[in-house]
Order: sequence, then structure tokens, then C-alpha cells
Amino acid sequence: MFERFLTTRLTELLQPYGLRCAGQQGHHRLDRGGSVLFRPDIVAYGGGRPAAVIDAKYRELGGPPPTSHLFQLISYCTALGIRDGHLVYAAGGPAAMPYRITQSDITVTAHVLDLALPPEQLNQVLHRIAEMLASGGSGDSTTATA
Repeated sequence: MFERFLTTRLTELLQPYGLRCAGQQGHHRLDRGGSVLFRPDIVAYGGGRPAAVIDAKYRELGGPPPTSHLFQLISYCTALGIRDGHLVYAAGGPAAMPYRITQSDITVTAHVLDLALPPEQLNQVLHRIAEMLASGGSGDSTTATA
């Protein structure tokens, strides 16, 4: 449900920037033989090419993201040939700083989208995430808590 909500809202918010979102789209680019299928939660496309990958985590972020979450986004970014990966958590404390991955040009940014927020504040946070995606940046992390 959280993933669907995030896909729907980002699709709406990124459209004015000329970006489109695809949720749970299958890709066979992980291995050179194309035998491994993976399905990122959301991929934002610009000019027909992947621009950013977003993974929705319906859980609380209580510090740095788990290593497995970072590895997942690094794999997606590498396979899709993109620099920006975004983890979006449904609750938690302050989001971690952007993680600039060693020996690569990949940055994974964590965001906290606190679902307990009033709709107006929730929408403000979503707008900030969309602006970051549209700018192709992985600047400071976006956090919103009640």
C-alpha cells in the first residue's frame, strides 16, 4: 500500500518535470546474460532512460539504513546505469545523510516520509523528494516527523 501510494504521488509530482514513473517494472540487466530478473519499486525515467530508482520501505528508520537496503539500491543503480538511488521510509527519526558510494559515482539518499503527518505536511515532504529527483540530485536528506 505504501509503495503504491508513493508511486502514484511521485508520478503526479514528476510529470511537470518531464519525468515519468514506473512501478514494479521488470528488468534483466543485473547480469550480462540477462538471466536475473529484478523489480525495483519505482524507476523515474527522463528522456526514455532511467534517471533515478526509488525503494519504498514500510518500516521505521532508526539511524543509518541497513546495509542490505544500501546494497539493494547500489545493485539497482549499477544495473540501470544511474547515479541516484533513494530509500523512502514510512517512519523514523532523522534520515541519514546521503551515502556517496566508494569507488563509484552512485549516491543513495534516505528519506523519512512520516505517514502520521497531517496531509499538508506529508505533501510538502513529497514535493521536496520530487524536486530532488527532478534535479537529478542527492543533496541533503529529506526528513519530516510529527
